[in-house]
Amino acid sequence: MSLTYPDHVIDVHTHVFNARYLPLEAIISRVLPTKMRKLAKLLDRLLNAITGSSYGDTWKFTPKIIDYSESDQSSYYAEAIWSIVENDFRIRCAGYVAMTISGQPDDWDISAAERLEDDPLYQTLAEIENLFLADAQPAKRNLDKGTTAAWKDIISKIDRPDAAVSVKVLAMSFVGLFEKFHKAVRWLLLKVAKLADPVWWDHSENLLQFFFTLLKSERAVLSELKNSYGDNRPKRFYVHYLMDMEKAYDPPDKPHYPFYPEQLRRMQHLANDTSGQLIGFAAFDPRRKNWKQIADEALRLGFVGFKFYPPMGYRPASNENDVIEQRVSDFFRYCIRKQIPIFAHCTPTGFEHKTASERMRTLNIGANV
Repeated sequence: MSLTYPDHVIDVHTHVFNARYLPLEAIISRVLPTKMRKLAKLLDRLLNAITGSSYGDTWKFTPKIIDYSESDQSSYYAEAIWSIVENDFRIRCAGYVAMTISGQPDDWDISAAERLEDDPLYQTLAEIENLFLADAQPAKRNLDKGTTAAWKDIISKIDRPDAAVSVKVLAMSFVGLFEKFHKAVRWLLLKVAKLADPVWWDHSENLLQFFFTLLKSERAVLSELKNSYGDNRPKRFYVHYLMDMEKAYDPPDKPHYPFYPEQLRRMQHLANDTSGQLIGFAAFDPRRKNWKQIADEALRLGFVGFKFYPPMGYRPASNENDVIEQRVSDFFRYCIRKQIPIFAHCTPTGFEHKTASERMRTLNIGANV
């Protein structure tokens, strides 16, 4: 008996964005004790720096084989994230050295060390290491003086084209540098996982897994989504939803890519390459004065509807703020007039502006229901 396929299948709720679409510092800060919010800022910078946001994939997102038990998932994902940091940093180091060695004489005044010191990823790693050393025991702190001085000593040997340094010597010099940063990045990730408030995250390893899944490019996320269904029989369609989270936190936190217009344009650019398989819903946030301008632009770009997400701090009715209440009402009228669909869901998990206990109401609906 042969299997009969339907004409098509629709995945009605998915996401294809990555770390650069989210206010990560605010999200991470929410799960940490107030005194540890510095960790959130550094982790936000680290994750944004290594996110494969170009449409061509740069990295392979396969973790190295790690000798950890399945129960120690935090360590597993810490190592997986480090493998991406390491790969990115190696490429940058090699690039700066190549620029110095192969450059024109006019370029020789700019050393590889100077080029690297201006690199955002290097600066973030150095700050993470400094925080790691400050947190370490005094004996450990005395043994490891940090990376910056050691790096300058290493790179000074290859600052000029006539430096007699073999590739092997250079490679061995990098090993110590990477090991120092490895320890610091692992410390940061595991510390954040350990400090994560269970009110916000049920299991700490889920937090690091969440970070890891955000590091792919948009195109890689879409490719993985398609591959998860196996072959392309029957034809499949994927409905994805953006989330406008910039104003949901106090203080507001801008993502790496502004929601308007960059997120809208990047997502629709991706959808335009799928022959209609990727269908987009933009996001609505009544805290934006220009919500209508954003909605008009989203529809012009090709989005077919809007996501209405109460966990971000607003309701479909009875909002305490009169301005928010009016904008929500105007938004519904806007969608009715244009016959635009609205997607909404509320669950006690996922992204949220408040904890479930703060935002979920008890409904007295009667015993017979």
